[in-house]
Amino acid sequence: MRSPWRYVAVVTVLAVGSFLLAGCGGEEEAASPTATVDLQTLTPERVYNLLAEAIGRPGFVLHSTVQAVASADDREQTPYYTKDFWIDGQRQALREEFHLDPSREIYDMATEGLVIIVGTYIYVPDDPGEALRFDVENFCPGTDDAILSRFLECGEQLDIPSSDVEQAPRVETDAEYKGQAAIALVWDTPEPTASGESPSEVRIYLEQESFLPLARVVEWWYEGDGGPFAAYVSEYEHEFIAADALSSDFLDPRSIGYGAENTGALLDEIAAEVPVYWLGDEFEPEGDLDPLVLTRISTRRELSRWPHWSAFGGLSGALYYETPRGVPGVNLLLWRRSEWEAFMQTDASNFLSDTSCAQRTEEEIDRTRVTIYVMPQLRYPLSPEALGSCAGRVSATPWTDPTVIAFVDWGDVVLDVRPEVVGDYDSVDAVVAVLKGVRLREQ
Repeated sequence: MRSPWRYVAVVTVLAVGSFLLAGCGGEEEAASPTATVDLQTLTPERVYNLLAEAIGRPGFVLHSTVQAVASADDREQTPYYTKDFWIDGQRQALREEFHLDPSREIYDMATEGLVIIVGTYIYVPDDPGEALRFDVENFCPGTDDAILSRFLECGEQLDIPSSDVEQAPRVETDAEYKGQAAIALVWDTPEPTASGESPSEVRIYLEQESFLPLARVVEWWYEGDGGPFAAYVSEYEHEFIAADALSSDFLDPRSIGYGAENTGALLDEIAAEVPVYWLGDEFEPEGDLDPLVLTRISTRRELSRWPHWSAFGGLSGALYYETPRGVPGVNLLLWRRSEWEAFMQTDASNFLSDTSCAQRTEEEIDRTRVTIYVMPQLRYPLSPEALGSCAGRVSATPWTDPTVIAFVDWGDVVLDVRPEVVGDYDSVDAVVAVLKGVRLREQ
């Protein structure tokens, strides 16, 4: 699958800076340095640890701005893009905003971008109002820290060299950047890259006292072209701001569309009619099934506007779950018992009682009686005439095409479980795994 959080097809980056500590009252003062370190004994692992400590100030968020330039064929450096990072090292959360310089016209590169990383997951806006979750896959050589790797721009398409490096970088303790003493993490690609670029060297300069990044420089060598030159340079500026100066959801993936909107109010609206049984905002099933995330909620008020409302006339609410990567998973429908009984007499469900259309079994899951219907997979093109008495599976859409449908009758509410046919949840085992995770929502 293409990685949608990468802004370009082929590019490389780098980075300089000063940093300030912005106090709650708006005053700025120099940040206190990291404890004295014996520079001569530094290892790459220790350097990464010191950087992690530097960004992890309790009660503060590090805001860093990156200004990147790139060299043209004549080696003249011109503006490339700007990035802003906000990092809460205590929460292991990062927000990144990207803006391509207006002077750049790159057909396969977005002009702006936004991602959030929490822990080892990266959250990327997809459709309007929706974000997807992926595992972080790219890291700086010598570390598996997702936050640091993104901050230092390692392993993205903006960093061709590090994507081909497996060994740890070397540490240069007597480096210098624009006259400022620095520590440098250095790695190179001794062979041409997969995309045909010439051998390169990446140098990340860190300020000796704070260990925050000053700059990132990528030098390229071209045969017969007079040696290396700085093809890409990014320079950092830093400030620490009080965490409570940001909105409470600024580093929350839900602020960019991950998961359902307005969850509490919508579930409360459904709960005014029936108890809400659900999988939570996120669900980790047993076995090899992908996790699920609650992406949308429909109340009776919304469902009444649907063209197929006549088929599902008594439904109190519907909860839609997808995998973090956006693959449809399973839908949980909630009914008042009397309305569910009436629904079971309609064309939208009477095929379930026809043994030529569906096989019915009863199971006990966690001491709860469950009715499961199994139907053959639909074959296309579909037509009510071809299905005969099973025509309800296509004439009363939605939610009638899975091969498994399950009901749990709790008396005051009936839970109706309907997987989507396009994912991995349209099987008895998957539906059972879902039912094992269903629980009553606490208000």
